[in-house]
Amino acid sequence: MKGLERNFSFYASQAGVRLRDNMHELAEKSKFNIRTEATAIARDLIEIGYNRNGTAKNMTEQDIRSLVQSWQDKGLAVGTMQNKMTTVRQILSAADNKLPISNVELGISQGRDVLNSANINKACSLPSAEKLSAINDKTLSGAILLSAAYGLRRDESLYVVHALTLRHSVSENNKLIIPKGKGKGTVARTFEMRDGGATLRAVAQSVAGLKTYVNIDRSRIENFRNRLENEVRKIDGLNMHGLRHNYIQERYLSLTGLIAPAAGGLKYENMTDVQKENYHSACNTISPESGHTRETIIRSYIGK
Repeated sequence: MKGLERNFSFYASQAGVRLRDNMHELAEKSKFNIRTEATAIARDLIEIGYNRNGTAKNMTEQDIRSLVQSWQDKGLAVGTMQNKMTTVRQILSAADNKLPISNVELGISQGRDVLNSANINKACSLPSAEKLSAINDKTLSGAILLSAAYGLRRDESLYVVHALTLRHSVSENNKLIIPKGKGKGTVARTFEMRDGGATLRAVAQSVAGLKTYVNIDRSRIENFRNRLENEVRKIDGLNMHGLRHNYIQERYLSLTGLIAPAAGGLKYENMTDVQKENYHSACNTISPESGHTRETIIRSYIGK
């Protein structure tokens, strides 16, 4: 690893909280992702000739503009550049380099509809049993089944599958338990399994006793994610996050009796007052169940 890569990785490792509120602790996955992204950004800087004595502390506004320009030249999506700039700011903040430069000033403030105002549907359905049976690794097919049944993120599916291979309990009174730090966020959550736990029991039976690690570190999580994505790519139309979108849309339907706007259902602007009230109530119910802290984030799944 080169000097700049080590420097960026070091400062990224110091990032412990979210930038926007300087309060909420980052999950281990988020910390790992920041360090990985930081190393990639350092390589981008080396590629465009940056040295500044090989530190983040000495970066200038022009250096950042040149970096963003190189991303634009490569054709990176606006959302990707915004995510990279979040990491850059984490690094600069840790390095005590307070550059007041916004995405608007960098020309990457448009193009990312976070709240899905356009009602784009990203949901996908669980593939057929025949297609799933083609996946030889039962931990991978089990993770797909769990994500579809309970709207779990990839790392949460990994945690549950790993626990089940060790015959550990992950539920109580028909409620699935996701401990603190096992998902994207740092808050533990418990929610009722809408199928009565049938999928959980089926996966538990299929993976119980399989060879696994007693402890699982971040490198093994990455290995699992890579293998899972490789299998998912073999099945047309399947996307792990799309399964989560589908789960949340189905949950919205069960709570409101309405198809989600993103799935072609009634838009918020055309709803009655009662329907609007039910819309917000459903969002507030689904948000903590799915591991989010704000109602507005659910809009990216169900639309408005």
